[in-house]
Amino acid sequence: MFLEDLLSIDKLHYREIKIINDLYELTLREEKDKIDAKLDALVADVEYHFESEEKRMFEYHYPEANKHQYAHECALQQLYAARDTWKANKDVCLLKTYIETKLCPWLNGHMMSMDKMACDFLVKAGSN
Repeated sequence: MFLEDLLSIDKLHYREIKIINDLYELTLREEKDKIDAKLDALVADVEYHFESEEKRMFEYHYPEANKHQYAHECALQQLYAARDTWKANKDVCLLKTYIETKLCPWLNGHMMSMDKMACDFLVKAGSN
């Protein structure tokens, strides 16, 4: 069973989770030389993911689209801050803590609540 009812959004989630897992593994191994590229890849993926979801929500007139978009903006600002902090001080522990205590819990909660509701609406509205 997919995380969501829409395969296209589900694929975005799986890809993002894979990047996060890869990044986390790099923090555990303290491979600082590889973290920059993986963190940049995560930021680009999250930007694309959020943009794709939002486009579909607005296209199908999802009533909670603005609220959902705001949640995305807040999470993205935290991700930008984590990236900027990493680039400024290369503190592996700080990045690892962000992934464990902020990013993963937020993403899990968001997928199981806001994304689930949006996907349920989009499926009923005829999106695929």
